[in-house]
Order: sequence, then structure tokens, then C-alpha cells
Amino acid sequence: MATTNTIYSFQSLAVGGTGTTIKNFGSYLPIPGSGRINGKLMKVSVSGSVTTGATATATIALLWSATPTGSTTTLGTVTSGSLTAGSYPYEMDAEFLIDNVSGDMTGKFGSIVSTTVTGAATLSNEITGLSTATEPVGYVSAAVTFSVSNAGNAATAAELQLSTD
Repeated sequence: MATTNTIYSFQSLAVGGTGTTIKNFGSYLPIPGSGRINGKLMKVSVSGSVTTGATATATIALLWSATPTGSTTTLGTVTSGSLTAGSYPYEMDAEFLIDNVSGDMTGKFGSIVSTTVTGAATLSNEITGLSTATEPVGYVSAAVTFSVSNAGNAATAAELQLSTD
């Protein structure tokens, strides 16, 4: 059995408030470069809870960015079923790899929000033109979007983690 090596991890992140625009948890996991991940399977996971102040859906997203303050590209999303006002657990994970031959990042993700399970799906957007020699290669973050604006809407990321086997 392979040993999992946590590379970076953030805990106890939170977003909330009114609005139906994407709310980034604000912490970016750097993807290590200098050839250390060339062709290796990387894993990103985020888990926590979403709270809705009124009946709504919640969309959890994993995002890619070339810099921690730059624009983001969606790697994968999952949208819950209709959630009545209350709190619900979620978990989303992705596996991906980057190699210097193609310069592409490809992979898959899966998730669960409340009782909605999403099986493995390919990343929404393949990231191209990458080099694992660059330090860092890029950044991964997580975000949430609520379908209905409500002051009671909130989400926590109990953990956002990047690891390898």
C-alpha cells in the first residue's frame, strides 16, 4: 500500500454572505516544481460544510491559477441537489498529473455534497503549456457558489490538501 505524502494543507477556511457570485476560500496550494512532480499522480481534496439560509443549491469548485492572485480556471465542479435551510457536509477530490513531454495537466475528480454523490469525471478544463521545472508550476484553490443570495449562506473548508502517493 502506498504512503500518502501531504505536501501542503490549509485548515479552517470560511466564506459566506449574500450574493450568487463565486466565493473563493482564499488559500492557494502551490504545485511544487523543479521536476519533483513530473509524471507523478497528485491529489487535491477539500472537505467541510455548506450552510444555506434558505432553500438553495451549492456548487463546490476546484480552481487552477498560474499565480495566487491571478485569474482562475475551473478544474471541476459539483452542484448539490436542492438544500433546505441548514448545514450539509461535502467532500471533493481530484487526481491529476503533469508531465514535461506534453506540458498538459489532466485528471479526474469526484465528490459528495449532502447525499448527492458524483462519480469520477474528467477535469472540466485541461491546463496546457506547463513545465514541471517551473517553481511553482501553478496553484490550486477551492470555492463555493450559492444559487440564492442569503445572509445565512456560509461554507467552511475544514481542510484543503495537496498530496502525492
